[in-house]
Amino acid sequence: MSSSLESFAPIAQRYRRHEKIAAAAFTLFMLSIAAGFLVSKGFMPVLMVVALIAWLAALTAMITFPPLQCTECNEQLGRATGSHCPVCGSQSLSQGSWLRARACTGCGQTLRYGKGGRRFKICYCTHCGAHLDKNGL
Repeated sequence: MSSSLESFAPIAQRYRRHEKIAAAAFTLFMLSIAAGFLVSKGFMPVLMVVALIAWLAALTAMITFPPLQCTECNEQLGRATGSHCPVCGSQSLSQGSWLRARACTGCGQTLRYGKGGRRFKICYCTHCGAHLDKNGL
């Protein structure tokens, strides 16, 4: 069990690093755009360069996110398609339907997806149930 935690740790670390870079770059982009409204026109070219670089950095970080793949069974973790709950690891996921999202009867987590991605953390593989990350991704 701890071997899957140890083998998945570099993937989780890289994923978190990309998340932080994308968030920081996007924040810098938005701040430079907002600053363009507040400062004199002489600073506009500098702010536009900063905004462009920040936008490119955020885009690059989002495009190069590492694929979340289980180190035990090599299945993709992006979509919860297996029988195990990605939050608690139990095999008590409901089927769901086009009207209702899948949910875990063990921990009560609803596996929803929305704008920007999933609305739950991944701690366990949904296919084999391996414990991958303590804090969740």
